[in-house]
Amino acid sequence: MSKEGNYKMAVALLRFKSAYHELVAASKELPDLDVSQNYPFYILDYEEIENAVMQWCTVQADKLMKDLPDKVDNPACIKCQYFGKGLGPGGQCKGHESIDCKLYPFITFSREMAIPVLTGIDVTEMNDNTVQLLYLRRIEECKGAKK
Repeated sequence: MSKEGNYKMAVALLRFKSAYHELVAASKELPDLDVSQNYPFYILDYEEIENAVMQWCTVQADKLMKDLPDKVDNPACIKCQYFGKGLGPGGQCKGHESIDCKLYPFITFSREMAIPVLTGIDVTEMNDNTVQLLYLRRIEECKGAKK
């Protein structure tokens, strides 16, 4: 399995978990709504299995996270013009000499360093793996915006 594949699958599981939770919440607000036509779960009530689905998503995403690197892009580099442009032969950012940068482009992930980058997202109830996945996704969005 590739690290990119692990990342994509873990993100997909967490998105599914969130969407499933929203589906159940919306469904409970409309108790008389009939969604039985073409129902794929047969005798399983999707509202009743919400906790099991949530736990399954979390466990599987956590397993995938074990294979992701502990080193992540330095959040202090996000606004730099050289962010995401790669490393030079010395292991520093390709632009570190031209802008006299003293920052290392990769750091060990910590929840505390990720929180400022995740503005608008309440991470208080999330475990560190979920926060790391969200951070990695936000970093990829920043890199995409620089292209």
